Amino acid sequence: MNTLIESLITELVDFGIHCTLSKTPKLGYVWDLNVRAKSHVWLFSRDGKIFADMRYDEQIEITDMDDLKYCVKKAMHGRDFIDSTWSEFLDL
Repeated sequence: MNTLIESLITELVDFGIHCTLSKTPKLGYVWDLNVRAKSHVWLFSRDGKIFADMRYDEQIEITDMDDLKYCVKKAMHGRDFIDSTWSEFLDL
């Protein structure tokens, strides 16, 4: 497993966020971050880099937790619903 993904997932799980590993035909193994927002956020690795896959086939490169938090906030698409643990993690 990529060490950045491992670090991100470990921090999320330690906070109490439920992350699910699954496999998709298009992306291979992905971590579903279960944000329960308007869009999904899946983390995956390609060519040694980490990306967040989101609604409308948008893919954003992740280099640190701030990038990931940006993606999760973006996944809300202006709505006010998200998983309650994520809301705490993001200080919403």
